[in-house]
Amino acid sequence: GVVTPAWAEGGSTTPHLPVKDNKVTIASKLTMDDNAMVPNVKFNYSIVPASESECTSTGGMPVTPGVDGAVSLSPDSVNYSDKGLTSANVDGTKTITAQLSAVLNTTEFTAPGIYRYKITQQNPVLDGLSVQDPALFLDVYVENNVTGYVVKGCTLSAEAGSGKKTDGFVNDYATHKLTIKKIVAGNQGDKKKDFKFTVSFSGATGETYKYVKVKKDGTSTPEGLANSGSTVSVSLSDGDSVTFYGLSSEDTYAVTEGNYTQEGYETSYKIGETGNETKSNTISATRIGAFDTTVTFTNTKEATVPTDVIRTVVPYVAIVAFAAVMGVVFFRPRRNRR
Repeated sequence: GVVTPAWAEGGSTTPHLPVKDNKVTIASKLTMDDNAMVPNVKFNYSIVPASESECTSTGGMPVTPGVDGAVSLSPDSVNYSDKGLTSANVDGTKTITAQLSAVLNTTEFTAPGIYRYKITQQNPVLDGLSVQDPALFLDVYVENNVTGYVVKGCTLSAEAGSGKKTDGFVNDYATHKLTIKKIVAGNQGDKKKDFKFTVSFSGATGETYKYVKVKKDGTSTPEGLANSGSTVSVSLSDGDSVTFYGLSSEDTYAVTEGNYTQEGYETSYKIGETGNETKSNTISATRIGAFDTTVTFTNTKEATVPTDVIRTVVPYVAIVAFAAVMGVVFFRPRRNRR
């Protein structure tokens, strides 16, 4: 028996996953916001022979569970923060690709056929992570050879025996950003004054956030890093903003602006474009949720004319006005009477 499968859709004779040096490459991808920090966590993988119930036929050919010890994974884990991984950036989204190898030991096979294996990804505890397929099925096509058996190619499917071919695992890491804006209002507000803020975050242990300050003229400062549980200090003047990237939905943030009441400023903040204005300089721990969030802090300083000035000046103005009127009457030329 020689197995001669149609390797891919359309009758192509090119294997979907080619074999090189008795290895098959399986991709493992992470898609995330380009500005967010890559999570420093491990994604672990395991491979076992598929069960009898998962060995449905493919293309009319019978399929059997894989042979123990004939296929192994190297490596069997991925950390997307490791150096040297390929990365592609499109429209603000970054896709990092790592590679696993299914190592084939053909001496373990005792007959030609299609052998099916189940590869499972063990997900780390990572808020915001969604996985396209937690398990994939690897079909290994074993053929006769003059010296024994050989694997000419493999297919990888999201569903056992289906035509839904794939090249590997796809993970999506959803994060959100927090932007703090500064507005200075009032006829006495100093638009060049720096107002100091402290910002803290609470997320998973080891979680890291990147932040960038953008000035009113559009220029930005070098990127900074903040860790879960730490506090960051930043100064903003009118029109400035600072954005923190990489917050997952369960992360919380807290913001406090310095107290400037002694300088005559009244402080208020608004969360979102349509949020209510709250008179306070502090936002207690608040969950970021499933969306980007913008917080606007406004410092208002107004000055009015003191009422004492009005009471002091008005009598003198009235006296001067009365004197002017009397002068006009007294010095007005008199007409000759006939």
